[in-house]
Order: sequence, then C-alpha cells, then structure tokens
Amino acid sequence: MPRFALIKQPEHDAALVPETALPAEADLHAALTEHPELIPAEDLGLGRVAVVGSESGLASGYADLVMVDELGAVCLVEVKNEGNPDTRRVVAQLIDYAAALWGADLEEFERTVARPFLTRSAHDSSLSLRDHLQERFGAEDPSGVDDSAPVDPLAGLFERLGANLQSGRFTLVVAAPSIPPGTRRAVDYLNAQGCRIFGVEVSYFSGPAECFVPRVVVQPAPSSGPSTSGHTETLDRETFLARLASSARSFVADLLDASVDVGAEIRWNTRGPSLYVTRGTETRAVAYLTTKLVGCNLIATGSFPSTPYLEAKSRLEAVGLGSTTPAGVEHSIPLEKLSTDSQTQIHEIVVALCQNLSDQVIFEPVDPPEAVQITRNDFNVWAAKVSSLQPYEGRYLRGTLRRGGDTEDRAVTLAPTTGGAAAWVPRFSDQTVRDAIWPPGESGDDYLLTIHQLSSARRGRS
Repeated sequence: MPRFALIKQPEHDAALVPETALPAEADLHAALTEHPELIPAEDLGLGRVAVVGSESGLASGYADLVMVDELGAVCLVEVKNEGNPDTRRVVAQLIDYAAALWGADLEEFERTVARPFLTRSAHDSSLSLRDHLQERFGAEDPSGVDDSAPVDPLAGLFERLGANLQSGRFTLVVAAPSIPPGTRRAVDYLNAQGCRIFGVEVSYFSGPAECFVPRVVVQPAPSSGPSTSGHTETLDRETFLARLASSARSFVADLLDASVDVGAEIRWNTRGPSLYVTRGTETRAVAYLTTKLVGCNLIATGSFPSTPYLEAKSRLEAVGLGSTTPAGVEHSIPLEKLSTDSQTQIHEIVVALCQNLSDQVIFEPVDPPEAVQITRNDFNVWAAKVSSLQPYEGRYLRGTLRRGGDTEDRAVTLAPTTGGAAAWVPRFSDQTVRDAIWPPGESGDDYLLTIHQLSSARRGRS
C-alpha cells in the first residue's frame, strides 16, 4: 500500500498523490541541482547552500553535487537511484571525492569545480564563483568571523572555504529514495570513527503533481559537527559571556534575551552567537556577536522588506560608532568602544531590527493551559496525528515541550506551515535547546506539549 501526499492549491481540487518509484537517478539529481533547498541544510549543521559543482570532474571520478554554504562549509552529495545495494561503491565514491578535494586551494577549486558548472548552467564563461555566491547569499557574511569590518563582504566566507578545503573538513551526503541497511551500517561505522556522513532519503510522489520530500535518516553524533572557522569549539552562552570584558557582559546577555523575546533565534558557532529571524518560510541572519564585535547584516534578500534594514542602517550611522562595508551590507561595532549610552542605543537598534523582520504574532492566553500528548514522526507536528490540535490549525501556539523521560520543560513556539499543510514547525530560542529536545532527523519519541498561548489570528494559506 503506497503512502500519499496531499496537494492543495488555491482554486484547484485537492489531489492525493501516491508515492512511486523514481523514474531515473537523473531526475533526483536534477531536482537537487535546481532546488538545493531540498537538502535539509539546517539538519546537516549547514546554513543556506548554493550548488557550485555538478558532475564535477575530480581525480577520482565525477562528483554528483558540490555545495558551499554561507559560512564557507563544503558539502559533497552522491545521488543514488532506488535501492542501490552497492554499499561499498556509494560510500567509497564519497570518500574518494573528498580526498580529491582535500588540500585544494581556492583557485583550483574554482577552476575544476565551479567554473565548469557555472559555464554550463548559466551559459556564461565569465561568471565567477564570487559572483555566484554573492547572488545566492546577498553578499552577507553572517558569522562575523573577522574582528574588524571586512573591505570585501565575502572575505570571511572565502577565508573559511579555503581553510575547509585545506583541512578536508567536509560534510558528505548520500541522497537516495531509500538508503539500504548495508549503506546505513557502513555510514554509522564511519561516523563512529570521526567522519561526517549523512544519509538523506528523498521520497518521490507522482500524479497530478510531482513532489520530492527529503528527510535525514543517518547522521553523525552531535559532537562531530563541522568547524567553519578554523576553530573546533562551538561556543555556548555561558562560555561566551565568560570570555567577554566585564563592561560588555551584561549588555550582551540582555541583548540576546531581548532579541529572543521579539522572535529571534540564537545559533552558536565557533566565534559566538548569530541572531536569525524567520519570516514566512525564509530565515535570515540579521546580527552577530564575537568577543570583540557586535554587527548587523543590512541587506534585504528574498521576501524580507528593505525598510527595517534601512532604518537600522540610518540609526547605526547616527550613533557614529563602527563602520559599514563599502557595499553597505554590514555594520560592525567594537564592543570596547561602546559607552553605557551607546550600548543602550545598539541594544534598541538590534532588537528593533529583529522585531521588525520577524513574523509578528499577537498571542492570547490559554486558561487553563492545555496539555497534549504527541508522538514525533518527522520534523513537523502534524494535526492529522494529534486530533486535539486540529481546532488550532493555522494558528501559532506557544508553550512548553517535554521529551518522554525528561524532567525539564523547554519553551517552544509552534509556527503553522504555509502551503496548505495542516502542521506546525517547532521553533526554539537556541539551536542547542532544539538539538537537546528535538534533534534533527529523529522520530518516534513521545512528548508532552503544554499550550500556554494561542495566536489571535490564523496564518493565511498560500
């Protein structure tokens, strides 16, 4: 009995689309190349990704897909057709491709991987890797890896890309409609030895419409996460605050808390926290902190409106501290130069930017709070699986989540998905909280959801 996907479109009848066998390996390869968002980048520990190579000729063969994320991480993807049993060949190919790229410099990487792909896909032999990544990422560098404002807004990305090529620290992905047990066991073994290999299954549904649905089914242990800046330690809040000058500690702690209160999410990296906001289905980094800097990314991309960015830029320039890159996309301010008054101003500007860019939702209390038992079956919470949530379809829910066996409740906001699916995406204030209670790629656990607040309006369906 096949599984079905329900497709709803405005002014069209709903259609049940059955899961079927993928016609050809090339179809999945083309879908991933044209729509790299199908790779669940966040579940792989990556930021936004761009395809920079396809069927890339390397010393050991042709790599199906080569991707780079907004922090300079390198991801190699090997695409396989339904039920390919040749475990040794699938995994060996990925390792061979990684070994072939290990130690390459940026010039070699562009010449052998990026330039052939860009020439074929864009039909423009003059298009450079820098042009491609600037178009893809909007020229922003969300990590703030440099301690002074770079002249080149992509300098940090290319610095980390070069370091990752030299070290061979890559994310490797096997993508297929199904990952055979032998492949899963081989990947689990290699991950236990310190590799970083993921298995991503992409289900295919075909009927009145085609639908590709990805999910991570094999992944390394959380402690084996990649380094994108040359350092191996991903900081947490306590460690980061302890490294700050005493004059900045309270300011930064308050800034992080206030940003979360207005809808931002904190993501930690090897240099400190970045503040991300979500608007609809898109997420962007809008500010970051290192032990020496606080910075804002000031370029509007995707569906994010330009007005909040322009207002923040105007206010930052009025403060008269820090500097903006020539392209006007980043404003960074040394923490040591901030007086008490300046700290207050920067606090207000960053929090306002997060608030003005985030989904704005008005909540009303649920009195008494409602407790709901749910069983996780993928990244979302589905109304069809939890009958008591069905009356809340399309509304934001705010409350606490407790994983079966745990004693600690974690704050969570359930954001309704767009596109007609009766489901919610769990959002947490910090990715370390998410990884502890809602780890990427896992399913089957029981949870206690306690709803404390409910949005006063439903999200419009698109």
